[in-house]
Amino acid sequence: MSDTWIDDAERLSLQFFREVRESFAFLKSAYKYYGPASEKIEGPTDYRDTTAIAAYTHYRMRVKVGWYISSGNAYVRFETPQIRNGLPTAQEVEARRAAYPYFMDLYGLARLLGKAEDPDFLLGDVWNHYESKSRKRRELLENDLRGVLDGLARATERYASHVLAGDSSQFAAVYAYQDTHKDDYIRGRKK
Repeated sequence: MSDTWIDDAERLSLQFFREVRESFAFLKSAYKYYGPASEKIEGPTDYRDTTAIAAYTHYRMRVKVGWYISSGNAYVRFETPQIRNGLPTAQEVEARRAAYPYFMDLYGLARLLGKAEDPDFLLGDVWNHYESKSRKRRELLENDLRGVLDGLARATERYASHVLAGDSSQFAAVYAYQDTHKDDYIRGRKK
């Protein structure tokens, strides 16, 4: 492993963090989120696993904006907070178990709602993992990162404003939809 990839991953991640702060500024101004609460690079020594993640927090919901650098996928993920100001009560622990899953992906929500063709999803169908599609997404991210993130920010506000306000009622439906449809390309249902 050369230092070149590590340097590139760090450079791309720092650019990503700057752009996320601009594109997702509405989280702070309109929804009173704190953040980015963290900006981190996961898997920086192996290009296949390198992911840049910026996280915003609110007492009702956590929002993560990420970029899988090698696979050409950027995403917005919503998570219910694990613990709220101290140790959870027995009721909170039980409610957490019953509320599985505790996260949802913006693109999965858009697919469930029939809105995945929205032009703000500049990367297209991110569930299509064919190499030719991944290569096109990587190139688009490297050449128009800001445009991709601006589109994801608009789609977040358009389709997930209720989630940003703390509504996790669609998490289970999106999870079930993804479980059923995410591998359609592998199963030969989509070309």
